[in-house]
Amino acid sequence: MVRDIRDLKSIWARINKHSDIPLKRVDEITYEDHFKLFAATEGKTRTGVGSKEDIRKVLNNAYRKAMLGEFKHWSPPAFPQFSRQMKGHPSLTSDDWDRLIQKVIELSGGYAKQDLTPDAYKSLEWEGRNRLKGYRNWVDLYDALLLQWFFFHRAEDACRLVGEEYRVVEGDWRCYLGETKGDRAIYETHSYRSEHKGFMDRLEKRKPSRYLVFPQ
Repeated sequence: MVRDIRDLKSIWARINKHSDIPLKRVDEITYEDHFKLFAATEGKTRTGVGSKEDIRKVLNNAYRKAMLGEFKHWSPPAFPQFSRQMKGHPSLTSDDWDRLIQKVIELSGGYAKQDLTPDAYKSLEWEGRNRLKGYRNWVDLYDALLLQWFFFHRAEDACRLVGEEYRVVEGDWRCYLGETKGDRAIYETHSYRSEHKGFMDRLEKRKPSRYLVFPQ
């Protein structure tokens, strides 16, 4: 919404920055001019919708004034369509995920993939104020990522996961989530990825009970 003269000046500055429309006669302006302007416009939201709407309103107002003068028989070119929907967050590719996990393992000093006893795990360096420091911090992040990867937990479930909710049934690990959204019945889930077994065996050794994700 164009509220005052400062908004108007700002919008024209954006138009001047990204196009030569202000330098043309109105009957020389084309759809391609509009397309290039809108493609280059960033805005108040992630899709640039606010700025594009403002630019369209300002240009339409200028075009109406022109059509009241010497360009009575001229029709302005159309504006490109633009979505009012917010763009979704991009998903990690398989390679992105592999690089992320390898980096977390590296920052954990390699302990994330080691068989640790509860005492060995608790003896790892830990930082309460700076979560980017301390090997145990990175081991905990590794465990959180892999639990979500294998069992498809929601992010909000992370703080509820406890070791007692996981057990082996017919050779596979299963989770019996006791505290669920809306106090629903216990929810059972299992992993469709066979490599979960090695991870869960290591997790059980270092965190056999109580909270599994950031237990400190």
